Order: sequence, then structure tokens, then C-alpha cells
Amino acid sequence: MPPARRGLRAVLVVMLLAAGVALTTSSPPDRSSSVRVPSATVLGSFDTDETPPPGWTVTPARAASGLRPTAPEAQDGPRALRVTGPEAGSALNLVREVGSTRGGDRYAVAALVRPLDGSQQLILTFLDASGAPVQRVTSTTPPTNTWTRTAVAGRAPGSATRVVVTIVAPPSSAAIWDDVLGLAPLPHDPGFESSSPLGVDWAVDARGGGSIRRSADAHSGSSAAELSVPAGHVVWLRSRLVAAFPGVAHRFGAWVRATEGAVVLTVEWYAADGRVVRSSRHQVAATARWGRVTADDLAPEGATAVSVGVSTTSDRATHAWVDDVTIDSAAARPPSPGAPTRLAELAGFVTTTTSQIATVAGRAQLMTVVSGQPATFQVFDLESGRRLVTRPLGGGTNGWALTKGTTDRDVYVGGGDGHVWHYDTTSQAFTDLGRATPEATLVWGLATDDEGVVWGASYPGGQLWRYDPSLRRFSTWGRVDPTAEYARGLAVDTDAVYVGTGSVRPHIVVVPRDGSPTRRIDPPVPMRQGFVKQLQRSGRFLLARFTSNITGVYDLRASRWVTLPGPPPVTPRAMPSTAPPDDSFYFVSGGRIWKIAGSGPQSARPVAIATAALDPARDSAVVPTTIAGRAGVWLVSFDGVDLVQAVELSSVRHVVSRPLTAAPVTRVRLEPLASSLRIKSLVADGDRIHLGGFGGPSFATVDRSGRFLFRYPTDLDALDVAIGEIEGMAVNDSRVYMGSYTGARILRYDPAQPWRAARNPVQVGSLGPSYLQDRPQAWAVDGSRTYFGTVPTYGVRGGAFGWVDGPDGAVVAVRTPVRDQSVTSIAGRDGIAYVGTSRWGGLGISPTTDGASVFAYDTKRRRMLWRTQPGSGVQSVGALVLTREGELYGLADGTLIQLDPGTGQRLRSFRLSTEPAPSVTTWSNSQLVQVGTTLYAAFRGGVYAINPQSLAVVAVTTSGASPNKLATDGQVLYYPSGSRLMVAAVRGPAGASARNG
Repeated sequence: MPPARRGLRAVLVVMLLAAGVALTTSSPPDRSSSVRVPSATVLGSFDTDETPPPGWTVTPARAASGLRPTAPEAQDGPRALRVTGPEAGSALNLVREVGSTRGGDRYAVAALVRPLDGSQQLILTFLDASGAPVQRVTSTTPPTNTWTRTAVAGRAPGSATRVVVTIVAPPSSAAIWDDVLGLAPLPHDPGFESSSPLGVDWAVDARGGGSIRRSADAHSGSSAAELSVPAGHVVWLRSRLVAAFPGVAHRFGAWVRATEGAVVLTVEWYAADGRVVRSSRHQVAATARWGRVTADDLAPEGATAVSVGVSTTSDRATHAWVDDVTIDSAAARPPSPGAPTRLAELAGFVTTTTSQIATVAGRAQLMTVVSGQPATFQVFDLESGRRLVTRPLGGGTNGWALTKGTTDRDVYVGGGDGHVWHYDTTSQAFTDLGRATPEATLVWGLATDDEGVVWGASYPGGQLWRYDPSLRRFSTWGRVDPTAEYARGLAVDTDAVYVGTGSVRPHIVVVPRDGSPTRRIDPPVPMRQGFVKQLQRSGRFLLARFTSNITGVYDLRASRWVTLPGPPPVTPRAMPSTAPPDDSFYFVSGGRIWKIAGSGPQSARPVAIATAALDPARDSAVVPTTIAGRAGVWLVSFDGVDLVQAVELSSVRHVVSRPLTAAPVTRVRLEPLASSLRIKSLVADGDRIHLGGFGGPSFATVDRSGRFLFRYPTDLDALDVAIGEIEGMAVNDSRVYMGSYTGARILRYDPAQPWRAARNPVQVGSLGPSYLQDRPQAWAVDGSRTYFGTVPTYGVRGGAFGWVDGPDGAVVAVRTPVRDQSVTSIAGRDGIAYVGTSRWGGLGISPTTDGASVFAYDTKRRRMLWRTQPGSGVQSVGALVLTREGELYGLADGTLIQLDPGTGQRLRSFRLSTEPAPSVTTWSNSQLVQVGTTLYAAFRGGVYAINPQSLAVVAVTTSGASPNKLATDGQVLYYPSGSRLMVAAVRGPAGASARNG
């Protein structure tokens, strides 16, 4: 096999044709092992640096500058050829002769191409003796920025003597070409019309009895092959070997008439050494009239040639006629999806992550970041609730950190894109200060020291850094702990910076500002995973909030944690708030306001000072300001959406009575500007599409017109915590199954019934406490069974796989089916689940395995049937689909793979993208669905329609699809583009989609 076929060998596939009944046939007669096995002619491997490539000519000659060998983008071998059309004038023509021909010969040429700009053509041209073209067959490259296969095929006219192939690059077009292969000629005498007994392309074996001869009873032309054999005997008619296109379907056909008995259509694939790699058979029932019989088969691995044969069965007498036998490689017809349009926007949500309060011109202002696409910095007057300022945070979708400067004039915002922003409360100017460090993608913590220097903590790499406003410059202090990927909570004083870490064994790192060695403070209760989410310095105390709402107060002078009210680990929900000018601080727990003094006889001991009817809140602060017309020192709490509650402390700060007095609560409703959320998950449900958002608990249902039917949360239920962020969904029996972050909560929702927290949706299981799981991203449906797969919580390796049976079933889970890997995709049928994994076993923790896996699991017998790795270094098998035809496809790092569902053997692969996958945290990062015979794939921001038979690919969109999610009802395709829900028509029958989530 020529060297240029190396990569194409990887796209060969085995696919057995299922016979309808058991056959009684003998094996085909052996060919001599010395038989010459033809193979495809390599017209262009483009593996050299020569331009034009050897054997090719370019016209016009000046256009040769448009040819450039390129290595990184090669589909096969060391190089490919980038072909760029001239800026203006005539097109570039790259021409090569295929060979000589005679009338009636059938030729085909195929190539791999990655269109970059515009369209180019692959043309097969038949020439007469004078060199004039007598016939052209053209294939135009589709508009896609991914690899696809294009092919042309035609029959030589009677006057043709030569065949040439041409790559045409019109002005301003560009494409990368690789592996141009030619098959010439295909079977010449399919109708047994030659003067020899049965044609030069056919071999006969009638040694077992019976006869095969030419007959005038033909379907077309003057002749056909007539098979006549008594019962108990078998005869064979077999074509000569012809070269096969690797990795694509071939259609084998014949016209057959049988007055008695039956015939068998047999396909035999041959390796280069003459071995039969595999044969498949298809029985044709007797019919008195001519009928067309076809069988499709994909070239198996190791095969370079194929033949088609017709034989009889031995169980009965047969009398049949065969005519017009053909072997055709699949035409590379690309699918034809419609152009995408915007259907709806996931809008109307208010979710925040942090807040600060400043006093501006004597009035208190609350500042927060509303998550969205993009996130917005919003400022409110605390007395009236009126919104004063709204500013977008560039391309960030959230903001987790806020800190004031040394005065209330300066406020700094940590963006979800690694940038830091400055807000001037006097001028209301909002300025992007830039990315904190080249590596920072998310700023988790900010704190300001007494000199006005802003300290920051970011992900990835758990970095500590600082911003000096006087120099307008960032400087990094590096990674605070080699074992910590996250640096989150942050506090600073004159002597040290305190950094909260995660996600494995979270703790506080004390970084002395004089360069002395760091030291460590462990949490008040043992924690295997999680985060130190917030830190606040208050006199002799360090206030800390950990994962799961665990709050601690650390006495720096005594080097111990203060005992807080409530049985451990139940501790205050609200972050304690410092009350200026002293170092006392306050928190709310159990309907009481508590005070801890930093000095005096009761220092370091929590004392309840009042009761208060305060609703649950997220943030709290103590500020001297005026609220409701009353000046004083106010304890302010913010629910994170639109409710601010305030208690004036002067009446309860110093007097503790028994029973405790009830502190009056002032409530203010803010007027936040709702945001559009980035769509995180979606599923089609008949005439409805269900959407989950990124940035907090959010869910919506729209109809096919884009009209909102339902939105959660509303102002009335913002705190009922019915759901968290929805990681993935599936629809089964008119019910929506949701996977909620955190805690991997499995929820079941009936859209026909009213939404009521804890009742609809109802939680059917949770894999958080016992399985340490967080994100149910993989979903599929198998009859009444709904499958799910999860990514574990921070700092833990190993996902889970499970299912729910029927509308009343409970969760069944399999813990860590593949050690240290998370579960990212599922397809299933008849109780067998096919499951894809990611080598990234969890977030914030390094992987231990070198590649992702796919496995089959028998849910009835509770055992794994097989497990395989689809390739070395694969980050994640982000998508799996089991087609109606029983073919198992996966999408892994931009490569389409096909596996044998029975054994897990890799049958073929096709690299849609040759760009290497970065070794970064990778989970369910792609999607596959089937509509009709077309596969639709979403990966790397594009959506593509794939003809799996011919490997022809067309782009629905080459960019803007984010995240890489798809849903279909069999008539249209839905995908997200940020906060927008996009829709495109698909050319498939209604209800034809595979039911994989």
C-alpha cells in the first residue's frame, strides 16, 4: 500500500450485512494467493516540499505562488497542500492525468479537503484523442472549516481516450487538500455484453454442478448471466477485483430475476496480499420479474480491493438471471441543513455572587455583579432601591470579587474572564485594568491593604498577585501552594496576606509580606475537598467561610478556632461583619444577632444581643450610614437577588436583656436590571424546548415560536432552591429529568403540572453526600429508562454512572466505573449502556490516566462487557450516539470514531479537526445527534452535518455555538450561542432523531 494511505487506513471500517434468513451456501472458491490485488492510485499525497507537487501542473504559471505545503494541518502523512486562489483574475488550476481510458470505463477520484475561504472544485475530465474535453464531472467543496471528503465519478464516453483530475481555486478562495485517490477503471462489463462467454471481468465456478452461461434474456442490452443448478449444488459468478475507497460505504447492486430458488449477493474484501479480510452475504428471494437488488457495505480495515459475487444455495434448485452488476463508492453528497436563525434569548434572570457597600455623598450604595452574557456591575441607592449605575464587564459572565480602596471612592471588581475593573464612585467611571496575570481566567478574591494596594487571588494555578494603583501595574507573587489549583478567599493586614485554597484538602495559607516562609491554618473541621470561599480580617480575628456554608472565626492571637453557636458543623450561614470603629463583629444565626468582641472581658466569645426576623441572606456588612432617614450603624444583609434587610445596631450593641429584645428590620427592594444567561443545557420535548442557564439556579421553557412558557426563578421563588444550575437534561415519557449542580441532584419535572419546590420538580436522588458527585452532564434515554453520568465534586477523581427506571423509579448508581475518570457521554439500547469518559476525573485535581475510555455496561446483569480507549491522549469522549441502524459513534477531541457495539473494537475514525486537543480540564465538550441518516456534531464552537457513509461534511455554523450542545425533534436542530437559542432546519423525517441526551 502506498505510504500516503497510512492515515486513511485508520478510517477503514467493518460492518456486517445482516441476512434475513439462514443460508445454506458453500464458501466462495479460493483465489490464488498470487492474484494481483489492485489498490487506489495515489494521485496526490502532497508529502513533499515541491510546488507544484510531482506529477501535477499549475495554470496559469504565475498562480503557482498560491501553492504551499503545510505540516500542522495535514490529515495524513507529514504534509498537506494549501491551495489559495489569486486575488483577482483567472482561477488557479492544479491538474494531473489519471490515465488512459476506453469508452464505458467508470472512473472515480476522491480527496480530503478542509475549505478555509470560499469554495473550490474537484473536477474529473474525460478527453478525446485531440485533447478536447468531452465530459466533466464536478464536486464543489462545501462551506466548512473542518475536514470533509469530496469525490467525483463518471463513465467514459465512447470518444474518450484520457482522464485528468483538476483542483480549481477561484480568486480569493483557500483550502487544504490531502490524499487525492483515484480508482480506474471500475468493472468494465457489468452487463455481460462482451464477446467472451461471460465477459472479461467475470469468473465462473460451476464445478459443483449446474451451469452459468450468457443469455439473451437480459434486463438491458443484449445479454445477461443465466444460472441453472439442481438442488444440492452451488455455482458461483464473481467479478474481478477492483480498488476500494477506504473508510466509506460502497453500494453493490444487480438486477436479478429468479423463477425458482434464490441467489445470494456476496461481497468480498481483499487485503493487499490477496487475503480475504471479510465477506458478507445477502439473500435475494425468487421473483418472476426483474428487480434491483442493492447492498451497502463499508470497506473493512486492511482491505484495498473488493469483488462482488452471485451464487446459488444448495438447499433447492435455482434458475435465475443476473444483469448490470455495479460497484460504486458512496457519492460524497454533503447533507443540506438550513441556515440557522435566532429563536429565543434566555433572558430575565438576576443572579449575583458578591456585594459591597460604600457611602457616597452621605448615602449608602450597594454594589454587586449580576451574572449574565455579559455580566454587569450594578450600583443601587440603599434607601430607595433605585438602580444608579449599570456597566458591562467586557466578555465576562460573572464576577466573584469586590473590594473597596482605602476610601469609599475606589471599588475594584474581579471579573470572570481574569480581568480586574476599577469603579470611581464619584465620577461613575468604570475602567478595565486588564488581565491580572497571563494565566488568570477567573479572579476569585480581592482585598485592599492600608497603602491602597489591591491583592488578588485567581485560577488556575492558585496564584497570588497585587495591583498598585499608583503605578497602574500588576505584579505576581506566584503560586501560594504547589498542591492547590485554586486560590479563592483573600484577606490582608499589615503583616501578612491570608489566602484560602482548594479544591483538595482546603486550608488557609498565611503569606508573610516580608518574604518569610508561609504557614498553614487548617479548617475547624476535617475537609477532604472543597474551598475556603471567603476570608475577612477583623482585628485579632480571621473570619472564614468554607464549602457547605461552614463558617469559622480564627483567633490569630490564640491560634485557635472560636466555638460558634450551634452543633458542629452547623455554623452561621452569613459571613460575620465588622462594625467600625472597633473590632467587634456580628453575625446572624438561628434568628438571633450575635456579637463577638475583640477586647474586653467577653472577648472571643459569641453573645446573642437581639432577635431579628431576618430572612435568609447571603452577604452581610456593618456600615455607618443613613437608611430610612435614620443615621446610625447598620447591620445590612443582601439575599443576592433584590432584597436588602437592615437592622440599626445602636439600640442593641451595648445592652443585652433577658429575654432578648426584638430588633426592628427595615427592608428595601432593589431594582436590578435582569440579564440574559449563557445557556448551559437544553433538550427538545415535542413542541417545547427546555433550557438551563449558567450563573445560578435558572430554568426556562420556550415553544417552537420562541415564546416563553415558563421561567424559574421568579421574584417570589428566588430562594426556594428548587434547583441549582442544570448541567444536563433528558426527556422521557413527557417528563424532564434534570441534573442539578451541586451535589449531583437528579430531579424529575412534569411540565404539565405547576412548578412547586420539592414537589415538582421532585428530587429522586442525589449523588453528592455518598458518592461525592457534583455535575450530572451525560444523559440518554433507553425505553422507560433514563441514564445519567456525573463529574465528581472538586478535588475528587472518579465519576458515577446510573439510571432511573420509569416515572416512579429510584436512582441506581454505579460508583466510579472507570477509576479516576469522570462520565461525560452515554448512549443506550435494550439495557446496554455505552458510556464515554474523560481522563479529567474532577475539577481542581490533576488526571492520573493518559486517555479517555468508552465502555459497554449490561444494566440487567450489572457488569461491564468491554472497555476500550479510542486513541492515545484523548482528553474526553464528549459525545456518543447509537444510531437506529445500530452503529455506535463517538466524538473525541474533534475526531469522529465508530466502534463495534459488541466488542468495542475501533472500526474507523475521521479527524474532523487536525488541531491538537489541549491538555486542559475537559468534560462533556461535544454533542452528537442523528436525524435521518445524517449525524449532527457540535464541537469547538461549530455545528456540522456529517454523512457517515461518505464522510462528507457541511457546516451549519463554524463558530459561535457555545457551549457545544445540540437538541433535535427530528425536524429542526437547536443549539446555544451564548444566551441565544438558535434553530436550523434539517433534511430528515420527523421523529428520526436518536434519543440520546
